[in-house]
Amino acid sequence: MQMTKHFRLLFAASSLLWLSACSQSPLEEEPPLRPLAERLAQLGYQQAEAIDAIQRYDIERWHYLDPQHIWVDSGPQRAFLIRFVRPCRNLRFDNAMGYTDTLGRLTRHDKVLSAGTSGVPESCLIDELFRLKRLESSKP
Repeated sequence: MQMTKHFRLLFAASSLLWLSACSQSPLEEEPPLRPLAERLAQLGYQQAEAIDAIQRYDIERWHYLDPQHIWVDSGPQRAFLIRFVRPCRNLRFDNAMGYTDTLGRLTRHDKVLSAGTSGVPESCLIDELFRLKRLESSKP
């Protein structure tokens, strides 16, 4: 009698584990990407010097480049590249982002926040910030 009770508990627990494993869909893989420099060139930019901070008011819009990078700008003359410490996957699907700042400036100590399609927030620690330089052939 005691063994049957243990067997039922073991069977129930293993069934739950099996069902939860089946219900999880694998992450959609990203298509192979061209090198970052090539993708930036397509946008009319090249990576320039590393910078310490971006003024918060300098961020008007952003674009996903890959799980490790986003491009932010404040109009035609000011663009920046943000590289994350580790991949930030939600930004691929999200149309809104937030960020922490340090005294009105986005720095290496700050995070980009995104909820993605799942609604689960993801916090992406900034590794480095770079100024982007407009390519000569892209100037009006």
